[in-house]
Amino acid sequence: MTSANHRRLLLLGLLHASEMHGYELHAHLSGTGLIELKRPAAYGLLDAMADKGWLEGRVEAEGGRERRVYSLTQSGHQAMLDLLREQLAADAPPDLPNTVSLIFSGLLPAEEARVLLEERRAAMVASLDDAGPDHGGISGKVLALVRNVRQAELALVDEVLAELGRQA
Repeated sequence: MTSANHRRLLLLGLLHASEMHGYELHAHLSGTGLIELKRPAAYGLLDAMADKGWLEGRVEAEGGRERRVYSLTQSGHQAMLDLLREQLAADAPPDLPNTVSLIFSGLLPAEEARVLLEERRAAMVASLDDAGPDHGGISGKVLALVRNVRQAELALVDEVLAELGRQA
């Protein structure tokens, strides 16, 4: 399944639970670590899914500004179920883009790599501290898995930093 389909499924699943405007959807996604989805990309997907008839949007006034509220249509519900079935049956390796730079970190001078990894480590610790509240059920288990993967990645960064310290 393409990452675009993962993003579509996530947005459709959130809208299955409740109609929301784009800002609410983005707030639900922020800090989960599930899928990187910037606001412009989210709006692009929402517009594309609305064009397909999967979503309906209506404009509401809120706090002196207009916001488009999205809701799932019947065909959107069916598309969500199709994507869900496709994804549940598929096995795909985890996508861990942060690890690619670690593979090639030895190409930089050790001191430069150490400084950059210290910056990365600080950002990782901050994002783990801001992970948000614990959730129950299956979604809580998935979010716990994401936190565990991030903690394992942090441990790997610490190992690389220790190795760079021995090289200095």
